[in-house]
Amino acid sequence: MTIFPRIFTAALLLIFLLPCNTVWSRQMSHDQLVAELSKYDERRTGSEGSRRAADFISAYLRDMGLSPARHSFNVPVRRVEAAEMRLAGRTVELQHFFYNAITPQGINGSLEGPLYYVGSGSMDELSGKPIKDSIVLMDFDSGLNWQTAASLGAKAAILIDRGNVRDRYFFEEKSELTPIQFPIFHMPEKTATALFGDLRQGDMPIAETASLRSTVRWEEVVSDNIYCFIEGADPRLSKELLVLEAFYDSSFFLPGKAPGADEATSIVTLLKTAEELSRNPPGRSVL
Repeated sequence: MTIFPRIFTAALLLIFLLPCNTVWSRQMSHDQLVAELSKYDERRTGSEGSRRAADFISAYLRDMGLSPARHSFNVPVRRVEAAEMRLAGRTVELQHFFYNAITPQGINGSLEGPLYYVGSGSMDELSGKPIKDSIVLMDFDSGLNWQTAASLGAKAAILIDRGNVRDRYFFEEKSELTPIQFPIFHMPEKTATALFGDLRQGDMPIAETASLRSTVRWEEVVSDNIYCFIEGADPRLSKELLVLEAFYDSSFFLPGKAPGADEATSIVTLLKTAEELSRNPPGRSVL
């Protein structure tokens, strides 16, 4: 696992997860394979996308003439059951933003407080606002400033995505390894504008009272490592084993939005290596 649940395997340790139905041609290019594996909404461990990716990988290996097998194991994953904000008689769906792999980060009930817009969450922008026991609206491009709001006693943060940050770095920079239980949510700018109009800095709250509700729970799921064996061509060296591995799931920050195209390059490289080794086995055996 990295910061988030991730499956490892070996032997052309073709380790992956499983369920899809077509027979796949090994003539797919690297880019075609990346596109195939990242076409699902998410590929995080335990998701439908990860199961379909595993099926694809298994079928692809069989199409090479290999005999993939699976090793099943149990792993805990987080399930989001609900996330919403109630404001002036309206209910708005929110999306959790997961910044660590330890705490569920849900509310499992409700919390409420005044709603303040704090821009990027700098100390100058927070100054003069009673942040303690409030809910803060903060621009997504704000680094780790959510931690400043949390340290000042805010109850939760809602990050407004204005569409100007698409690089993975802007998500990763918000990660925190310590088990802080501080709920953070994601809201598109379009939704924020419909609710609040043109957000501007000020000492007055955007709303006197907003209520947040969310439920996140740990759930145990069954996942699979996928592996296969390529026997070495040298009678003496074939008794030695070379293990190659890659993960095929994806890390995530927003549930349902983790296609993992960049991370798919790892498993795709392993599949292309398997193709070559299946045609030209090395002296040593490969798992």
